[in-house]
Amino acid sequence: MTNIYAHRVTEALPREHTNFLLLSIQYSIIPLFHKIIRILLLVILVITPFSKRVSMIDAWLKRNERRLGLVLERVFWRRWLARRGGMDEAVFRAALDPYQPISEYHCQFIDDIPGPVVRILEVGSGPLTLLGKRHATKRLDIVPTDLLADDYARMLAARGVVPPIRTILADAQGLVNQFGEAAFDYVTANNCIDHCADPVRALTQMLGVVKPGGWVSLRHREHEGARHAHRGLHKWSFGLEAGKPILFNRSVRIDLTTITADWGIMRLIPEPLHVAFAVRRTTRHAPDKT
Repeated sequence: MTNIYAHRVTEALPREHTNFLLLSIQYSIIPLFHKIIRILLLVILVITPFSKRVSMIDAWLKRNERRLGLVLERVFWRRWLARRGGMDEAVFRAALDPYQPISEYHCQFIDDIPGPVVRILEVGSGPLTLLGKRHATKRLDIVPTDLLADDYARMLAARGVVPPIRTILADAQGLVNQFGEAAFDYVTANNCIDHCADPVRALTQMLGVVKPGGWVSLRHREHEGARHAHRGLHKWSFGLEAGKPILFNRSVRIDLTTITADWGIMRLIPEPLHVAFAVRRTTRHAPDKT
């Protein structure tokens, strides 16, 4: 704002007048403006009752908690990259290995897909995919995606890290629009769908982009959102009720078998401390608008 103002005012002035005006703006007007703002904020804080101040701060946090959650997510991954995985250094090295075998968890679905090439969509991959890159008998075409992909690219570049497969920008809640219907053989999400504003939509979008006969798998820490009081990015939790996977928060509980029933057959995968399940799509067309 100051630069535009100075440019407009000083176009017709001699250089010495121009320099004087710019110095005046820089060393007197701007600091004075900042001081006035600080004084006004201090006055507001002093005259506002404590209880009201607390409620104002709480309201601001509620309005901005998702934004703050995304900031914390960036901070987490920036530190993880700076420490080269920290305690998980072996995981970091494996993520950079272009010959890392695909994990057994994902092999159970990939092995079931016919054909020599399997196209895989990973939702919420973070800066480096941890799925693995090689299969014993099939060629894998892996597309890692994340809402913060552009931020991760800058972090990796700043550290001089070149990922074997680059994460691309995608919103889990808009996969069909970006990739098209039935575009992948296998779609997977690990510890990320509970971060979505609308996780049910994210799930149906994953089912929408997988081919008939293909698999969608989800694997999440049980009750993760509840451990964070369903704040920030952790608005939702995955859990199990009567042997069925559910999504819940402080006000809603959703039986995921009712969401996936029109798409295909669900398989629950027992795993300690996690809620893991997969759906094999049997419908040729989406049962409803995703």
